Amino acid sequence: MPPLSDTNDTWLDSLNNDLLSTEELPDRHVIRCALISGEATLLQGRKLTTVHPNAVSWLEQFASSNNMPLRTRQSRSHAPTELRRRRHSESRLALGINLLIHNAAPNLNVRLPEIGTSARSSFRSTHPRIPASSLVALSCTVKAQGRQFQIESNKFLQSPEATDNQIHLYACVITSKQVAKTFCYFESDSLRALAYPLDRDYVVDLIIGGGSGLSAIASLPVHRLDKERLHLSYFKQPGTDSYTGLLRASYSMVMSENTTGLIQPSYAHTGSDNDSLIEPATGNITA
Repeated sequence: MPPLSDTNDTWLDSLNNDLLSTEELPDRHVIRCALISGEATLLQGRKLTTVHPNAVSWLEQFASSNNMPLRTRQSRSHAPTELRRRRHSESRLALGINLLIHNAAPNLNVRLPEIGTSARSSFRSTHPRIPASSLVALSCTVKAQGRQFQIESNKFLQSPEATDNQIHLYACVITSKQVAKTFCYFESDSLRALAYPLDRDYVVDLIIGGGSGLSAIASLPVHRLDKERLHLSYFKQPGTDSYTGLLRASYSMVMSENTTGLIQPSYAHTGSDNDSLIEPATGNITA
């Protein structure tokens, strides 16, 4: 994957530019990823082609750009034994997210259970909580306005050839519905993720890839996506038949108490009220 320093536009800038002036469509699709015969493979739902063929077209381009086979997912009773067995084990990314948040905890200003002590105190895969367009817009805002830190990465989130185990963490206060919350954006050559408190949950959205430019190359090494439940949102350019998509993986954990994630005013730039950015995601979900 291209290092961040190889282009004037960063991976996130590329994604944001690709989504500018597009309209996010309400339907979302669940895409699974599995290592099949040692090869990272995307598995689309059987109904995806008939529900929205444009989503399949973009997904085919994404799979091709990342040298990943794209197959139609079989029913559970007929799925290969190897795939059925993998569904019941925890993904490497979920383990990586738990370690990431543990390392970042001093900068999050939220009260979380001691991560990893039980199934209820670990991050688990969940449905997206905010629209994909909001995820990208908020990530750009936090990176541009937030205070920057460095934390250590872990083997579950790193590229095998990585020589730097540091992740850039940007923390920014954003006011929503008259409550100031800390949003954190994580970035390295192999990770782009936004973390934030929402209601009683602490949510981590991992941005896998999207658009058609630099950001169409998966942010993570594709073999790390094994056993992941990915969510595909797609966008239409108004007045055209041009579509693009965005893939993400979402995780959440119930916080110890209903905290706002408020941080000291001197800690980071406080953005304006962004109620429209963090409305809950709506629309149909097709597996």
